[in-house]
Amino acid sequence: MGRLIKMEWDCPFCGTKGISGPLRECPNCGQPMGKDLKYHLPSNVKSNYVSDEKARYINRNPHWRCNFCDSYNSDDDSVCVSCGAPRTNESKNYFEIQKEKATEAKTSAHDTDSHYSNSSYYSDTNTTTSSSPKSNASKKRHSSLSSRFNFQVIIIALLSILGISSLVYALIPKEKTMQVTALSWERSINIERFQTVDESGWSLPSGARLHYTQEEISGYDQVVDHYETKTRTVSEEVLDGYEEVVTGYRDLGNGYAEEITSQVPIYRTEYYEEEYEEPVYISVPVYDTKYYYEIDKWLYERSVKTSGTTNTPYWGEESIEKVV
Repeated sequence: MGRLIKMEWDCPFCGTKGISGPLRECPNCGQPMGKDLKYHLPSNVKSNYVSDEKARYINRNPHWRCNFCDSYNSDDDSVCVSCGAPRTNESKNYFEIQKEKATEAKTSAHDTDSHYSNSSYYSDTNTTTSSSPKSNASKKRHSSLSSRFNFQVIIIALLSILGISSLVYALIPKEKTMQVTALSWERSINIERFQTVDESGWSLPSGARLHYTQEEISGYDQVVDHYETKTRTVSEEVLDGYEEVVTGYRDLGNGYAEEITSQVPIYRTEYYEEEYEEPVYISVPVYDTKYYYEIDKWLYERSVKTSGTTNTPYWGEESIEKVV
Protein backbone atom coordinates (compact mmCIF):
# COMPACT_ATOMS: atom_id res chain seq x y z
CA MET A 1 0.00 0.00 0.00
CA GLY A 2 1.53 3.30 -1.13
CA ARG A 3 1.80 6.52 0.82
CA LEU A 4 -1.04 9.07 0.80
CA ILE A 5 -0.85 12.51 -0.79
CA LYS A 6 -3.28 15.34 -0.10
CA MET A 7 -4.97 16.33 -3.36
CA GLU A 8 -6.49 19.71 -4.21
CA TRP A 9 -9.78 21.07 -5.57
CA ASP A 10 -10.99 24.41 -6.94
CA CYS A 11 -14.01 26.27 -5.60
CA PRO A 12 -16.59 26.85 -8.38
CA PHE A 13 -18.30 29.60 -6.40
CA CYS A 14 -15.49 32.10 -5.69
CA GLY A 15 -12.76 30.73 -7.98
CA THR A 16 -10.28 29.90 -5.21
CA LYS A 17 -7.82 27.33 -6.50
CA GLY A 18 -5.59 24.76 -4.86
CA ILE A 19 -7.79 24.08 -1.82
CA SER A 20 -6.43 21.20 0.28
CA GLY A 21 -8.29 17.96 -0.46
CA PRO A 22 -9.25 17.06 3.14
CA LEU A 23 -11.12 20.42 3.56
CA ARG A 24 -14.89 20.10 2.91
CA GLU A 25 -15.46 23.84 2.69
CA CYS A 26 -13.76 26.62 0.76
CA PRO A 27 -11.58 28.65 3.18
CA ASN A 28 -12.41 31.82 1.20
CA CYS A 29 -16.22 31.76 0.78
CA GLY A 30 -17.27 28.93 3.11
CA GLN A 31 -19.15 26.96 0.42
CA PRO A 32 -18.94 23.16 0.78
CA MET A 33 -17.72 20.86 -1.96
CA GLY A 34 -20.51 20.77 -4.53
CA LYS A 35 -21.63 18.63 -7.47
CA ASP A 36 -18.84 20.03 -9.69
CA LEU A 37 -16.10 18.70 -7.40
CA LYS A 38 -13.01 17.44 -9.25
CA TYR A 39 -9.80 16.56 -7.41
CA HIS A 40 -6.37 17.09 -8.96
CA LEU A 41 -2.77 16.50 -7.88
CA PRO A 42 -0.90 19.44 -6.32
CA SER A 43 1.95 21.06 -8.23
CA ASN A 44 4.38 20.02 -5.47
CA VAL A 45 3.59 16.44 -4.55
CA LYS A 46 6.46 16.00 -2.08
CA SER A 47 5.20 18.74 0.26
CA ASN A 48 1.72 17.18 0.43
CA TYR A 49 2.58 13.70 1.73
CA VAL A 50 0.62 12.47 4.75
CA SER A 51 2.59 11.01 7.63
CA ASP A 52 2.34 7.25 8.08
CA GLU A 53 0.91 7.68 11.56
CA LYS A 54 -1.95 9.90 10.34
CA ALA A 55 -2.56 7.81 7.22
CA ARG A 56 -3.50 4.78 9.36
CA TYR A 57 -6.69 6.55 10.51
CA ILE A 58 -7.83 7.83 7.08
CA ASN A 59 -10.70 6.00 5.38
CA ARG A 60 -9.56 5.21 1.84
CA ASN A 61 -13.06 4.84 0.40
CA PRO A 62 -14.43 7.64 -1.86
CA HIS A 63 -16.75 10.42 -0.65
CA TRP A 64 -20.51 10.17 -1.30
CA ARG A 65 -22.73 12.97 -2.55
CA CYS A 66 -25.90 14.03 -0.79
CA ASN A 67 -29.04 13.63 -2.92
CA PHE A 68 -30.60 16.75 -1.39
CA CYS A 69 -27.88 19.45 -1.23
CA ASP A 70 -25.22 17.95 -3.57
CA SER A 71 -22.55 18.25 -0.87
CA TYR A 72 -19.87 15.59 -0.55
CA ASN A 73 -19.37 13.67 2.68
CA SER A 74 -16.83 11.25 4.04
CA ASP A 75 -17.49 7.51 3.77
CA ASP A 76 -17.46 7.49 7.59
CA ASP A 77 -20.54 9.78 7.71
CA SER A 78 -24.00 8.20 7.58
CA VAL A 79 -25.76 11.58 7.31
CA CYS A 80 -24.89 14.69 5.30
CA VAL A 81 -22.78 17.10 7.33
CA SER A 82 -24.29 20.09 5.50
CA CYS A 83 -28.02 19.35 5.60
CA GLY A 84 -28.42 16.28 7.83
CA ALA A 85 -30.05 14.14 5.12
CA PRO A 86 -29.31 10.42 5.58
CA ARG A 87 -27.16 8.41 3.18
CA THR A 88 -29.27 6.03 1.11
CA ASN A 89 -28.70 3.35 -1.49
CA GLU A 90 -29.28 6.01 -4.15
CA SER A 91 -26.43 8.13 -2.81
CA LYS A 92 -23.60 7.86 -5.36
CA ASN A 93 -19.91 8.12 -4.61
CA TYR A 94 -17.32 10.40 -6.17
CA PHE A 95 -16.29 8.03 -8.96
CA GLU A 96 -19.89 7.20 -9.96
CA ILE A 97 -20.59 10.94 -10.29
CA GLN A 98 -17.45 11.47 -12.37
CA LYS A 99 -18.47 8.61 -14.69
CA GLU A 100 -21.96 10.12 -15.13
CA LYS A 101 -20.50 13.54 -15.93
CA ALA A 102 -18.18 12.03 -18.55
CA THR A 103 -21.12 10.18 -20.16
CA GLU A 104 -23.25 13.36 -20.19
CA ALA A 105 -20.43 15.36 -21.78
CA LYS A 106 -20.01 12.73 -24.51
CA THR A 107 -23.79 12.66 -25.19
CA SER A 108 -23.98 16.45 -25.25
CA ALA A 109 -21.16 16.65 -27.80
CA HIS A 110 -22.92 14.07 -30.01
CA ASP A 111 -26.23 15.97 -29.83
CA THR A 112 -24.46 19.24 -30.73
CA ASP A 113 -22.91 17.63 -33.82
CA SER A 114 -26.33 16.27 -34.88
CA HIS A 115 -27.93 19.70 -34.40
CA TYR A 116 -25.36 21.41 -36.62
CA SER A 117 -25.75 18.70 -39.26
CA ASN A 118 -29.55 19.06 -39.38
CA SER A 119 -29.37 22.84 -39.43
CA SER A 120 -27.00 22.75 -42.35
CA TYR A 121 -29.29 20.40 -44.28
CA TYR A 122 -32.34 22.59 -43.55
CA SER A 123 -30.50 25.72 -44.66
CA ASP A 124 -29.39 24.10 -47.93
CA THR A 125 -32.96 22.97 -48.66
CA ASN A 126 -34.37 26.46 -48.11
CA THR A 127 -31.68 27.93 -50.34
CA THR A 128 -32.71 25.83 -53.30
CA THR A 129 -36.47 26.51 -52.90
CA SER A 130 -36.46 30.17 -51.94
CA SER A 131 -35.82 33.31 -53.90
CA SER A 132 -35.41 35.68 -50.93
CA PRO A 133 -32.89 38.57 -51.04
CA LYS A 134 -30.69 36.61 -48.65
CA SER A 135 -30.65 33.69 -51.10
CA ASN A 136 -29.81 36.03 -54.00
CA ALA A 137 -26.93 37.50 -52.05
CA SER A 138 -25.65 34.00 -51.38
CA LYS A 139 -25.81 33.22 -55.10
CA LYS A 140 -23.90 36.40 -55.96
CA ARG A 141 -21.24 35.56 -53.39
CA HIS A 142 -20.97 32.04 -54.84
CA SER A 143 -20.63 33.50 -58.35
CA SER A 144 -17.92 35.87 -57.17
CA LEU A 145 -15.99 33.03 -55.54
CA SER A 146 -16.35 30.93 -58.69
CA SER A 147 -14.97 33.76 -60.85
CA ARG A 148 -12.05 34.26 -58.50
CA PHE A 149 -11.31 30.51 -58.58
CA ASN A 150 -11.36 30.49 -62.41
CA PHE A 151 -8.96 33.47 -62.49
CA GLN A 152 -6.55 31.66 -60.15
CA VAL A 153 -6.67 28.54 -62.32
CA ILE A 154 -5.80 30.62 -65.43
CA ILE A 155 -2.87 32.28 -63.64
CA ILE A 156 -1.53 28.89 -62.46
CA ALA A 157 -1.84 27.47 -66.00
CA LEU A 158 0.05 30.43 -67.50
CA LEU A 159 2.82 30.13 -64.92
CA SER A 160 3.11 26.40 -65.64
CA ILE A 161 3.40 27.02 -69.40
CA LEU A 162 6.03 29.70 -68.78
CA GLY A 163 8.02 27.36 -66.54
CA ILE A 164 7.93 24.51 -69.08
CA SER A 165 8.99 26.88 -71.89
CA SER A 166 11.95 28.11 -69.83
CA LEU A 167 13.02 24.53 -69.10
CA VAL A 168 12.81 23.52 -72.79
CA TYR A 169 14.79 26.61 -73.82
CA ALA A 170 17.48 25.81 -71.25
CA LEU A 171 17.82 22.22 -72.57
CA ILE A 172 18.10 23.13 -76.28
CA PRO A 173 21.76 22.82 -77.51
CA LYS A 174 23.28 26.20 -78.43
CA GLU A 175 26.22 27.00 -80.68
CA LYS A 176 28.97 29.34 -79.54
CA THR A 177 32.06 30.67 -81.32
CA MET A 178 35.32 30.26 -79.41
CA GLN A 179 38.84 31.45 -80.25
CA VAL A 180 41.93 29.34 -79.51
CA THR A 181 44.75 31.53 -78.16
CA ALA A 182 47.31 28.85 -77.32
CA LEU A 183 48.08 25.30 -78.50
CA SER A 184 50.47 22.66 -77.23
CA TRP A 185 50.79 18.92 -77.75
CA GLU A 186 52.92 16.02 -76.63
CA ARG A 187 53.32 12.46 -77.88
CA SER A 188 55.21 9.48 -76.49
CA ILE A 189 56.28 6.13 -77.95
CA ASN A 190 57.25 3.33 -75.57
CA ILE A 191 59.77 0.90 -77.06
CA GLU A 192 59.98 -2.66 -75.71
CA ARG A 193 62.54 -5.41 -76.37
CA PHE A 194 61.68 -9.11 -76.57
CA GLN A 195 64.24 -10.90 -74.42
CA THR A 196 64.85 -13.92 -72.23
CA VAL A 197 64.80 -13.45 -68.45
CA ASP A 198 65.30 -15.72 -65.45
CA GLU A 199 62.47 -15.88 -62.92
CA SER A 200 61.15 -18.04 -60.09
CA GLY A 201 57.75 -18.73 -58.57
CA TRP A 202 55.44 -21.28 -56.90
CA SER A 203 54.05 -22.38 -60.27
CA LEU A 204 55.51 -22.84 -63.77
CA PRO A 205 53.99 -20.35 -66.30
CA SER A 206 53.04 -21.38 -69.83
CA GLY A 207 56.01 -21.05 -72.22
CA ALA A 208 58.60 -21.17 -69.45
CA ARG A 209 61.68 -23.41 -69.68
CA LEU A 210 62.41 -25.06 -66.34
CA HIS A 211 65.94 -24.95 -64.92
CA TYR A 212 65.34 -26.76 -61.61
CA THR A 213 63.00 -26.98 -58.56
CA GLN A 214 63.59 -27.08 -54.81
CA GLU A 215 61.55 -27.15 -51.57
CA GLU A 216 61.43 -23.77 -49.86
CA ILE A 217 59.44 -22.02 -47.11
CA SER A 218 56.30 -20.47 -48.63
CA GLY A 219 54.80 -19.22 -45.37
CA TYR A 220 54.14 -19.91 -41.68
CA ASP A 221 51.22 -21.45 -39.77
CA GLN A 222 50.36 -20.50 -36.17
CA VAL A 223 50.11 -23.72 -34.18
CA VAL A 224 49.29 -24.17 -30.47
CA ASP A 225 52.43 -25.27 -28.70
CA HIS A 226 51.19 -25.42 -25.08
CA TYR A 227 48.87 -23.69 -22.57
CA GLU A 228 49.75 -21.38 -19.69
CA THR A 229 47.62 -21.07 -16.56
CA LYS A 230 46.82 -17.42 -15.80
CA THR A 231 44.45 -15.46 -13.55
CA ARG A 232 42.16 -12.56 -14.37
CA THR A 233 39.67 -10.35 -12.53
CA VAL A 234 36.06 -10.79 -13.64
CA SER A 235 32.85 -9.08 -12.51
CA GLU A 236 29.34 -10.37 -11.97
CA GLU A 237 26.05 -8.57 -11.33
CA VAL A 238 24.36 -10.07 -8.24
CA LEU A 239 20.82 -9.35 -7.05
CA ASP A 240 21.10 -7.28 -3.87
CA GLY A 241 17.42 -6.59 -3.18
CA TYR A 242 14.44 -4.63 -4.42
CA GLU A 243 13.62 -0.92 -4.37
CA GLU A 244 10.09 0.44 -4.29
CA VAL A 245 9.66 3.04 -7.04
CA VAL A 246 6.67 5.36 -7.49
CA THR A 247 5.20 4.91 -10.99
CA GLY A 248 2.02 6.98 -10.59
CA TYR A 249 -0.82 8.07 -8.32
CA ARG A 250 -4.36 6.71 -7.80
CA ASP A 251 -7.17 9.14 -6.97
CA LEU A 252 -9.11 7.74 -3.95
CA GLY A 253 -12.00 10.16 -4.44
CA ASN A 254 -11.80 11.40 -0.84
CA GLY A 255 -9.31 14.26 -1.10
CA TYR A 256 -6.31 11.95 -1.08
CA ALA A 257 -4.31 10.04 -3.67
CA GLU A 258 -2.37 6.85 -3.16
CA GLU A 259 1.03 6.09 -4.65
CA ILE A 260 1.23 3.39 -7.32
CA THR A 261 4.52 1.61 -6.75
CA SER A 262 6.46 -1.24 -8.28
CA GLN A 263 9.40 -3.29 -7.11
CA VAL A 264 12.59 -2.66 -9.08
CA PRO A 265 15.51 -5.07 -8.62
CA ILE A 266 18.82 -3.64 -7.37
CA TYR A 267 22.10 -5.26 -8.37
CA ARG A 268 25.59 -4.98 -6.96
CA THR A 269 28.84 -5.74 -8.77
CA GLU A 270 31.03 -8.44 -7.28
CA TYR A 271 34.63 -9.05 -8.41
CA TYR A 272 36.62 -12.25 -8.12
CA GLU A 273 39.74 -13.88 -9.54
CA GLU A 274 39.48 -16.83 -11.89
CA GLU A 275 42.06 -19.05 -13.54
CA TYR A 276 42.04 -19.78 -17.24
CA GLU A 277 44.23 -21.53 -19.78
CA GLU A 278 45.80 -19.26 -22.39
CA PRO A 279 47.15 -20.91 -25.56
CA VAL A 280 50.72 -20.16 -26.62
CA TYR A 281 51.35 -20.32 -30.37
CA ILE A 282 54.50 -20.95 -32.36
CA SER A 283 55.22 -20.29 -36.02
CA VAL A 284 55.68 -23.47 -38.06
CA PRO A 285 57.15 -23.09 -41.55
CA VAL A 286 55.16 -24.38 -44.51
CA TYR A 287 57.23 -25.84 -47.37
CA ASP A 288 56.28 -25.86 -51.04
CA THR A 289 57.92 -26.50 -54.42
CA LYS A 290 59.52 -23.44 -55.98
CA TYR A 291 60.27 -23.31 -59.73
CA TYR A 292 63.31 -21.66 -61.29
CA TYR A 293 62.98 -21.07 -65.03
CA GLU A 294 63.64 -18.81 -68.01
CA ILE A 295 60.94 -17.18 -70.11
CA ASP A 296 60.74 -14.81 -73.10
CA LYS A 297 59.04 -11.47 -72.45
CA TRP A 298 58.52 -8.03 -73.91
CA LEU A 299 60.19 -5.62 -71.51
CA TYR A 300 60.24 -1.81 -71.50
CA GLU A 301 63.49 -0.34 -72.86
CA ARG A 302 63.03 3.37 -73.53
CA SER A 303 60.55 6.11 -74.63
CA VAL A 304 60.62 8.51 -77.57
CA LYS A 305 58.81 11.77 -76.77
CA THR A 306 57.92 14.70 -79.05
CA SER A 307 56.12 17.97 -78.27
CA GLY A 308 55.40 21.30 -79.89
CA THR A 309 53.01 24.23 -80.38
CA THR A 310 52.24 23.82 -84.10
CA ASN A 311 48.88 22.80 -85.56
CA THR A 312 50.36 19.56 -86.98
CA PRO A 313 51.60 17.18 -84.28
CA TYR A 314 53.94 14.41 -85.40
CA TRP A 315 55.50 11.22 -84.04
CA GLY A 316 59.16 11.10 -83.11
CA GLU A 317 61.53 9.06 -85.26
CA GLU A 318 63.52 6.20 -83.78
CA SER A 319 65.71 3.61 -85.38
CA ILE A 320 65.25 0.09 -84.03
CA GLU A 321 68.01 -2.46 -84.47
CA LYS A 322 66.93 -5.79 -85.80
CA VAL A 323 67.90 -8.63 -83.49
CA VAL A 324 68.92 -11.79 -85.35
